[in-house]
Amino acid sequence: MTRLVIRDGIAPPALDFLAWCAGAGGVSITAVQPLHVVAWVERQTHTHAAPTVKQRLAAIRHLFDWLVSGQIIPHNPAASVRRQGESKFKTIWFSMVKHTVLPPE
Repeated sequence: MTRLVIRDGIAPPALDFLAWCAGAGGVSITAVQPLHVVAWVERQTHTHAAPTVKQRLAAIRHLFDWLVSGQIIPHNPAASVRRQGESKFKTIWFSMVKHTVLPPE
């Protein structure tokens, strides 16, 4: 199995996502679905600027790409999460797989 090179930009979002998963019902890394990624990204939009959220999502995608290449999980649940567009007040995120827009909490 290849090694995941943890750079400064990848480790904090990955650890934040894993902590969020643990707090959101104890979702295992192998059980993460696109909807979980969308929910985490939506929460990020409340505390971070859009470019930061985009960068953090890229780090999560990289983490899951590494898990797929190591055959730990069958597919990347973050691969289908895209930014749909921006409204005047907030950025809306959705999952191409579920076609779900999450309301703000």
